[in-house]
Amino acid sequence: MCMSLYGGLKNQQRRVSVDGGKYESGALEQSIQGSLCRCTGYRPIVDVCKSFGSSVDVEDLGLNIFWKDRKDGRMELLPCYDPGDDPKFPEFLKQEIIQRQSAIDSTGTSAMIEHEKWICATSSGHAFGLLKHFQTRSKTSKEVKIVVGNTSAGVYRDWDHSVFIDISRIPELHVVEARSDGIEFGAAVSIAKLIDFLDENFKKAGSGIAKHLRKVASPHVRNAGSVGGNLIMAQKFGFDSDIATVFLGFGATLKLLVSPDKQVIQSMEEFLEGGGGVDDYPSSLLTMIFLPLRSHEAAEFKTYRASPRL
Repeated sequence: MCMSLYGGLKNQQRRVSVDGGKYESGALEQSIQGSLCRCTGYRPIVDVCKSFGSSVDVEDLGLNIFWKDRKDGRMELLPCYDPGDDPKFPEFLKQEIIQRQSAIDSTGTSAMIEHEKWICATSSGHAFGLLKHFQTRSKTSKEVKIVVGNTSAGVYRDWDHSVFIDISRIPELHVVEARSDGIEFGAAVSIAKLIDFLDENFKKAGSGIAKHLRKVASPHVRNAGSVGGNLIMAQKFGFDSDIATVFLGFGATLKLLVSPDKQVIQSMEEFLEGGGGVDDYPSSLLTMIFLPLRSHEAAEFKTYRASPRL
């Protein structure tokens, strides 16, 4: 939780430095929502989150946490976040990360962990070639798994995969572009990144979609999990995906790489049903998603959840 709070402070710091705003206690409190712990120590930690924000209500903070005497409960006595006091990241670890990243970017890497093989793809074509290669050698299609954040492992724990193809470092799958007729983004774009982009660029219908996407999973999962991965779970495993339902209602279309030099465009209906001509190809890779949004339109798009999130 403390690491999540620190991450929230860093994110707020970047926003403050760009927009000239102030730290928001609500946003900082949201940074720890991914923790399921609600023990007796949770309230003091929440109060710490709130204390960094400019919109904090002093009366809402526990006196036993910050002040022994009510007279000392003044805004100017609240602790301030100073980025200059941040611990320095070890230089030798920086160099190691840079070296590993450069090796991945140039050649791709693979690693064996017990009986599992993990491969980092460097392009969509590379990922498709790996997928086709290992699928032809595997006894079942379940042995090969395309991953970005691999958050589906928390849902389908019993699935046995022997080959993991990591597409999280493919640049073209992280593109988010606002077009005149809508928004197009790569399948590896995280749920959190899509939410931020919709809020910043599409004030009406886009914000309605973003509001619903915030109800999906927890902040930690939204930061790591990809939109494409969520849709794949809905297609292959019948996962109850809010994202697939919202995109279906909005008329989204998807691009799939079905051969090294051919892409197929499908509607959400075709994609979820597994048709649209893709059945003619044993291997396919979801690459892009398109939402027909226009930033100048006054139309609103509203969604509702029929049951509470557990």
